[in-house]
Amino acid sequence: LAAPESRQLEAVLRALTEGLIVTDALGRIRELNPAAERMTAWTRADALGRPYQEVLRISPMHSEHEPLSLSHESTGPAQASEWMLLARDSRRLLIKLRISPIQGQRGGEGAALAFTDITEESLQAQERSFRTTHDALTGLLNRDEFVRRVGQACASLPPPGREHVVAILDVDQFQSVNDSLGHAAGDRMLRELAVEFRSRLAAGHLLARLSADEFGVLLLDCQPHEGERLLNALLMTARNHRLNWDGHSIPATVSIGATRINATANHEARLPSLVDAACFAAKDAGRDCMRIVDADHALTWQRDDISIANHLSTALDQQRFVLCYQNAT
Repeated sequence: LAAPESRQLEAVLRALTEGLIVTDALGRIRELNPAAERMTAWTRADALGRPYQEVLRISPMHSEHEPLSLSHESTGPAQASEWMLLARDSRRLLIKLRISPIQGQRGGEGAALAFTDITEESLQAQERSFRTTHDALTGLLNRDEFVRRVGQACASLPPPGREHVVAILDVDQFQSVNDSLGHAAGDRMLRELAVEFRSRLAAGHLLARLSADEFGVLLLDCQPHEGERLLNALLMTARNHRLNWDGHSIPATVSIGATRINATANHEARLPSLVDAACFAAKDAGRDCMRIVDADHALTWQRDDISIANHLSTALDQQRFVLCYQNAT
């Protein structure tokens, strides 16, 4: 290039915010702009003439990526893909890479590798995704994500002889902790219980915070009675926990309601009502215990509730209630 054209090209390369490496037909580096120097930690003087693989040390971010090949890529249009770049100073950057062929009258003469640092962008996207699916206080899955995962479990039933178990763990008398010691104490209790519960579950099982004082548990692909054993372990974990706050040692217990999902009991539409009914049964039994129900048990309870409600309504209509009182003196 003539001197003016060379200076113009140098100015353009310096103005680019994305890294640019230009290679010859053999993959040797012919040009490297300042943005590429910053990202790779290679100086232009050191990089020129080297195989591009020595300077642009990248590994695929996704398993479906094919190994990078300039001869293969240079036959088609530029396509962006994500790679992990290991810089010369040991930094790791997530980059988006595009490869464009440089064609001449005699065919392929090399390639231009343009890449952008998207590390911060990716971290921010991951943070947004985490906040969408996780509870801010405990870091556990939130209700919406838990419901979605339960739906997936119902759509992918375990093999015969195995089961999924869905449960609610309701912290007993939690409001009294907030009322007597303040919300900061209640928050600490929830965080501590979340850590304790998570430590008792295998990596494949799910733990979520469903509301102020409720945790959700999804035990996947369990052997018969394994889910019950794990829930009993969580029951004991809560029973043995103590919140130490401002000189107080506050015990914690939970009431657990659960139901099973298997090849003969896939009742996704009724899952919320089933686990709620089981949890109410645990509360009615005195708290600090567990109840596991299926659809038949829930129907029996619902019939009983309806029957009681009908009796009360009829008694009110027929004015059969009698007011009784005790004289204070």
